[in-house]
Amino acid sequence: MAQRSRFIRFAAAFTREPQSTTAWATGAVGEEVVARPLTVLAERGVLALHDRRIPGRRSNIDHIVVSTAGALVVDTKRYQGATVRTGRVGGIFTPRRDELLVRGRLGSKLIDGLDKQVDAVRSVLVAGGFADVPVGRALCFVDADFPWFTRIMRVGDTCVVNPRGLLDLVTRPGPLVSDDQWYAVSCQLGERLRSMD
Repeated sequence: MAQRSRFIRFAAAFTREPQSTTAWATGAVGEEVVARPLTVLAERGVLALHDRRIPGRRSNIDHIVVSTAGALVVDTKRYQGATVRTGRVGGIFTPRRDELLVRGRLGSKLIDGLDKQVDAVRSVLVAGGFADVPVGRALCFVDADFPWFTRIMRVGDTCVVNPRGLLDLVTRPGPLVSDDQWYAVSCQLGERLRSMD
C-alpha cells in the first residue's frame, strides 16, 4: 500500500490528472496515516487488515480492525481543514435524527457508503461460522477539524472519529475474550477478503 501511495502522489504532482485521480492520491495518504498506528496494536489484541477487495465489486474496504470488541469496518476520508460535526435534524413534521455535517453540508452519502462494506464483512463472518461476532462501522477523518476535546462522535450506528479517536475505539474491551477467537476471525477475513495490491 505504501509503494502504491507514493507512486500516486508522485504521478499526481507531475502530471495533469483528472480530479478523481488527485482525490484517490489524497485518499491513499489518509489511509496510510490511519494504517500506521493500527499495525503496532497487535500486542494489545488488535489486528488490522488494510485495503481489502469487496468480492464481486471494484470497490475496496480501507481498513478492517479486529479486536475483542469484534470487527470494525473503517472508511478513511482525508478532508484537510474540513469542519466535521454531528447534529440533530428534523422537527415538528419529520422525525428527529442525527446527521453528519462536513463543511456544513449533509454527509449522508459518506455514511451510506459503509453499507456495502459492512455487508461484505458480515457475509464473510457468517459463512465462516462467526455470525455472533459484532460488526461495527466508522468513518475516520484525517486532517479534519473536530470539536475541541472530541475524538468520537456518533451518527446512528456509525462512529465518526479522528485517528486518535479510532485508536481509543479499537482498544476498548469487548465480548471476544479469547485470543484464539479474535485471531480466527482475523484469519477468516484476511483469507476471504483479498488485498487490493
